[in-house]
Amino acid sequence: MKPITKGDKGAEVKKWQFFLVGQGYKNVVADGSFGNPTFLASIDFQKKNLLSANGIIDNPTYLKAMQFGFQLVDDHPENDDENSSAWPPPPDFRPLSYSVIQNMFGPVEFKIKPDKSSVTITNNFQASNIVSFDVPQIKGLPPYKASKISVHKKVSAQFQSLFNEWEKAGFKS
Repeated sequence: MKPITKGDKGAEVKKWQFFLVGQGYKNVVADGSFGNPTFLASIDFQKKNLLSANGIIDNPTYLKAMQFGFQLVDDHPENDDENSSAWPPPPDFRPLSYSVIQNMFGPVEFKIKPDKSSVTITNNFQASNIVSFDVPQIKGLPPYKASKISVHKKVSAQFQSLFNEWEKAGFKS
């Protein structure tokens, strides 16, 4: 991936700016122009994540950002073909910031295992927020071969309704 830095312009800069906005950097505007607000927010992001804080969006910065949801490879949103992997097009609203997500669903505290293979949740998030329920429509599907799914309690009714509607529409496993 080509590094981006102060003074650069274009779609990659705008994508980076949207990521920063989603991380809570309110001074950043996703206008595609890597100016001082984007530069300062990038340095802050790098400092917070123990990276070289130089404001240059390089491979280590991209890799760390990917851990927070930054998508390095885009679908092609100009494709309106419903059979395309790019359909449906992305929404036209801004991403939620990390603090908004935490306010909606609760904070998750975790530690990364030394081998970096997984994380361990260190607060009571899972016990307080995650529920499991039976979904007969997925019973026996690979790779899990289970009939239960686990989701946040705030969206469990929507998930159950979704599977029921799919079954009514004839979409069965």
